[in-house]
Amino acid sequence: GSARGTGKGLYSSRWLILGLVVTSLSLVFRFLWPGQDSYSILFFWILASIVGGGVGLGLYPVLARQAAALALAVTAPLVGYKLLRDYGLSFKSGRSPVSPFLDLIWVSGFSTIAGLVVTGILLDESFVLKLQQFRGVKVALFFPLILLVFAVLSRDVISLSELKFDYRSGLLGTALLGLFLFLLLRSGNFTFLRSGDLEDAIRRWLENTLYVRPRFKEFALGHPSLIAWLYLAGRSGEKFNFCKLALMLVGFMGQISVINTFSHIHTPLIVSLIRTGNGLAGGLILGGIFLAVILGGEHVWNLLRG
Repeated sequence: GSARGTGKGLYSSRWLILGLVVTSLSLVFRFLWPGQDSYSILFFWILASIVGGGVGLGLYPVLARQAAALALAVTAPLVGYKLLRDYGLSFKSGRSPVSPFLDLIWVSGFSTIAGLVVTGILLDESFVLKLQQFRGVKVALFFPLILLVFAVLSRDVISLSELKFDYRSGLLGTALLGLFLFLLLRSGNFTFLRSGDLEDAIRRWLENTLYVRPRFKEFALGHPSLIAWLYLAGRSGEKFNFCKLALMLVGFMGQISVINTFSHIHTPLIVSLIRTGNGLAGGLILGGIFLAVILGGEHVWNLLRG
């Protein structure tokens, strides 16, 4: 395919990059550490970002771009989680069955914007021609998930004492965590975990049917899991905490994948946008089916108990 741009002198100016870095990381800081007491810290954070970013872009421009892009890729999913918890329709009293789907749409939009900022930071001929590349792909995959677990525990959304392992939630939660670990290993490009014939056939069908094939861990796993988590987290109180934690982690792997899509600077931007849109559309459809299965199972369970 063609590069993300053509012509000579393709680059983002250092002033633009510095502005993107300082603005993005300052917003991240403000979201993660709210409160009046953080304003003075925020001021020094912005000052340090300007000085450090300016010096870094002047002396080590490639390394500075890579470090800034990695920092944003690592922290953006955590901001997405906090936005969902604070402003998500699924957590409000007037929620409806449609709320998880609307929340998935706007949080995916946030992840797309974060990915576009990563693109702006890395937009340079050396990255477009693959002479340089985004560094820290595995860190950008693993570390946000660790931060999310700490965020869940630190906000008292789930406490360790509340993770009750009864046989129903234990089996389902263990299966989801097993899927989560499998996805981590697959995304880490371990050679002993190759795609199977069925997965290859699905990939070929998607490539032949759609203009751009969506990522499997977005439309088939991440987005449906996030819809299920949003539904359960907004309604089930302190029940199924182990399952909800597993669903949240699998779900946010989809958001991390969205951001990662835009770190491939050699891929045309329109292709990345279509890939993300196809993944979201497929995720909404499969998420609806997944949620219908959950509601049906819940109804059957209540009938059996009653």
